[in-house]
Amino acid sequence: MLLRRLVFIVLLLLSLMLALSSGFLPMSVLAIVIGVSFIVSYIWNKLSLKGLRVRIERTSNMGHVGQEVERLLWIENHSFLPRLWVQIKSTGNLTGIKPLVVGVSGRASRTWHRMPAILQNRGRYDWGDVIVSSGDPLGLFTSHRRINSKASIVVHPRVVNIDDFALSSIDPGSDSSEFLSSSDVTPNVVSVRRYNSGDSMNHIHWVSSARMNQLMVKEFELEVQNDLWIILDLNAKTHFGAGFDGTEETAVTVAASISNHFIKNNNSVGLIGNDSHEHVLPPRSGDRQLSYIFEYLAACKADGDEPINNMLLKDTSRVNRQAGVVVITTSETDGILAATNYLSSRSAPGAVVSLDLESFKADQIDNKEYKEAIDTNIPIYSVTKGGDLSKSLRFENARPFISERVIN
Repeated sequence: MLLRRLVFIVLLLLSLMLALSSGFLPMSVLAIVIGVSFIVSYIWNKLSLKGLRVRIERTSNMGHVGQEVERLLWIENHSFLPRLWVQIKSTGNLTGIKPLVVGVSGRASRTWHRMPAILQNRGRYDWGDVIVSSGDPLGLFTSHRRINSKASIVVHPRVVNIDDFALSSIDPGSDSSEFLSSSDVTPNVVSVRRYNSGDSMNHIHWVSSARMNQLMVKEFELEVQNDLWIILDLNAKTHFGAGFDGTEETAVTVAASISNHFIKNNNSVGLIGNDSHEHVLPPRSGDRQLSYIFEYLAACKADGDEPINNMLLKDTSRVNRQAGVVVITTSETDGILAATNYLSSRSAPGAVVSLDLESFKADQIDNKEYKEAIDTNIPIYSVTKGGDLSKSLRFENARPFISERVIN
């Protein structure tokens, strides 16, 4: 803009010099046109924001990573002067905000406009004030006006849809009466049986169907006690990478998705995270509980210093013996093994979600842990870098599971 004004001034001086030295009429006319244009642009700029009113009618205060949110603006022009361009942008620290550039017609015009933003990172952010800018048609001058309109927004982690996540069954030899067979969807698959007319296609277990050469349907356990604890390993030493290519963001996304899945299926969900604050959220059901979980997951970091095995020993006294448990950890040394040993010692459903470090970093992982872990009846869902989470967290993709019982 400054360069443009300098070019105009140089052209004006050159045309004046040529007009005075040669007396050539066209050069005089050119000098007058350039000079008048410069003056008119200056005056136009001074009037560009006069009578222009911008109000913020609505601002999104919550969203998920990858979601588009917006500010809704109401622009009114009470001046006869049209605005060929008006730029509106936010000054906050929220990334992904797209500046709004619009044209405003003459007097009495009223229009709604959206200022969208694509949420890129979870956390707490500020939309910031709004800066309204406009100027002359030639772009020589620009005026600015700041509108105080700070508003905060909480960006929750990304949530993927899960349609077939299941925990292990309790010990088949147990005489507990807490669990009953049911065709309704609950967190725990107890067995498979032959398909009957009227069964939901979503309950078909395709792996067993291919093995038995006939359609097989999963049966679920109906729980009197339907609490579920999610234990999220946030030990700083076991996480690698950054952003969506890192284990921290992936683990948080898994925790958010599993919480959403079970709460939407009317289960009570609690959360334990071993970050630097050692957060504990007791199990409850409903959208409010889901909001609390998302609030924590929006801000948590993998900055803890407690190993997963110590964390699980400490949480033995916190977690109800009859509650289901999902442990989200990495495949670092003692990670899966500690989780499976912990879950095997309980008389309640459980599962492990393992972030495969071999896919997140170049180092090779010792396969001994993997071999020992798969000898248990605890299902282990393996998540790889860049993998499809909705597919990785499906029942048939869990590595080990309780032996199937075919009911004739």
